[in-house]
Amino acid sequence: MDSLNLGRLNLPLAPGPGGPLLAGLPPCPAALAAVVNGHRCGLLKDLTRVLESGDRASLDQAVSVVRPYPEDDLESLAGAWEALTGLPAGDDVYVLRASWERQRFLMPRLALMSLLKDLEVRRPGSKRT
Repeated sequence: MDSLNLGRLNLPLAPGPGGPLLAGLPPCPAALAAVVNGHRCGLLKDLTRVLESGDRASLDQAVSVVRPYPEDDLESLAGAWEALTGLPAGDDVYVLRASWERQRFLMPRLALMSLLKDLEVRRPGSKRT
């Protein structure tokens, strides 16, 4: 099975309509799989623009990608990211959420952009750069 890596986190891929999707298997956070796969399937259509510009949010009823709120426990969220990936979170981050999950997932903006780009170039007919 093909996969992508975020530091030491291995993300298995599964075939999907129009190209691979995150398989969403543990230890992949459900919010990450929901956001990435939702975007790949047509939800969060403005996600790429939001990430490129550093805008505040990309929302759908089921999933969201937002800048942290003042009440967020950033230390805990960043610690979870670092424990999972072995990479520092930094300050340029988003919080990912799936409506059916209680846990939210903090992810650096550039890491999310890179993950989306890596999946995009794996689409059939895509020009690899």
